[in-house]
Amino acid sequence: MGFFDMLGNAASSGLALVGDIVETVVETVVDPIQNAVTAGAEAVKNVVNSAVDWVAQNTDMGFVGTIIKGVAIFVGAVINQFVTTVSETLIGALDIIIAVGRIVGSILRLDLPGLLQAVLDVFIGIGKILVISVRAASYGTFFGEVVNSYQRNDLKTFVEDLLAESFGPRRLTIVRNRLNMDSVSWGLTCNVHHKVFAIDSRNFTTLAQLHNNGDIDLFAMAGVLSTDSLDVAQVRYNVKYITGDGSESLIPATRYHISQFLENGAPHLKIYATDTVELRDAMNYADRHYLKAGIRFNWNQSFWFPKQQTPEAFEITTREELFMVASPQSRTSIDAFLASSGLKPAGENNLTIRSQTCFKLFFEEEMIRGVVSGRAIIEEERENEENWAFIAGCDITPQAVLNRVVLGAGVTTRQVFPNYFSKIVLAHELGHYFGLCHVAHDGVQNIMFSLGGGNNGFDIGMFRFYLDSEPDFSIEDRKNMWRFIINKLGNEL
Repeated sequence: MGFFDMLGNAASSGLALVGDIVETVVETVVDPIQNAVTAGAEAVKNVVNSAVDWVAQNTDMGFVGTIIKGVAIFVGAVINQFVTTVSETLIGALDIIIAVGRIVGSILRLDLPGLLQAVLDVFIGIGKILVISVRAASYGTFFGEVVNSYQRNDLKTFVEDLLAESFGPRRLTIVRNRLNMDSVSWGLTCNVHHKVFAIDSRNFTTLAQLHNNGDIDLFAMAGVLSTDSLDVAQVRYNVKYITGDGSESLIPATRYHISQFLENGAPHLKIYATDTVELRDAMNYADRHYLKAGIRFNWNQSFWFPKQQTPEAFEITTREELFMVASPQSRTSIDAFLASSGLKPAGENNLTIRSQTCFKLFFEEEMIRGVVSGRAIIEEERENEENWAFIAGCDITPQAVLNRVVLGAGVTTRQVFPNYFSKIVLAHELGHYFGLCHVAHDGVQNIMFSLGGGNNGFDIGMFRFYLDSEPDFSIEDRKNMWRFIINKLGNEL
């Protein structure tokens, strides 16, 4: 490395350091506030919903009982509208503050993709606040809460009937107790173990070679100036350097650290496939939408101070693990890898969920956002055919072996551009895990929407955005999840 190269790296790294400090300070202050607002709002709404559901389940069906239920639903909707409007507006404003900090950091790092992402985040934050305001002013939030109340009770009745049809008296008692069906907090609780793929250059011995060959660009991956590639949709990974005492740096690696690693092999680098803030947002998004379906997740980690926390990692050491393949017919696919690597332990049932964030994920030659593993999926349009699965054209069945290859059940996602959509991908793949397909999900209001899956972007059902400000599962999606749980996983309940 020449003198002027070293001087340029030092200068750009000095500015990048200032940018990283600005981002770190902003997010260190704002993230805990967002967590507190989210947790507080969800806690209040859960109490209100439980009270409304209790009244609905313990009031008779007469005229007076109907009036009492109506009053309970009305009062609950008014409280929840206020809590939702205030909390979502505040979170939207805090998102904008974080995005402004990232704009400053991206400019100082000369990170064009990061700058575009941060500017887009500002517009997304402003758009969210406008949508929230319009919904509140036109009573969309209120009507959405009323609909949610009726749908919660409709779903519980549906599950009760499905259980009674599916199990004999003895088994029915066991399953109802397992699902806590006599309580307003009924539902299925699943432990979810999420791991983030990570690279440690001390063990991933071909990392520098992959960069030099052009297979990856370490500078772009770290969100610093790169003269080797330009990809405006490049996501920024969490890249740290290893300090003299063997620990990870508190701040991200700069261009200088990466250049020194490529030139001299030191300092070594530690790279995580996603940022803890993005992972927290994905977990929170999945939590609130699956709770409406009567499914609760117990995650193996939580992020109250994400900027200061390290995700539970799964270290990879080969090119094949960096560029994962989603094809169950291949012995090197993510399906087989979950089993062979121990990410999905042998003999573990489907109600303990394994999920992971990888770096790159391909189906054939195409980069994809996520994939479900350990599922045999038949997806095609069929109309007016009796007993065809749960909805027209969709049949998903747990699958442990294919062509003598042992498969692991789980969901795998990668961080995508823009980051806003990363949180939806995890919920989408979990939908496949619980038996949902792409068919019958036209319109971006659906979590299970997919252009690649053949869905149309626009649909009359987009009216649901008036009732809920983000993509959601329909009531039929929630019922189909329970059909899958009881019919396909009933022996594991």
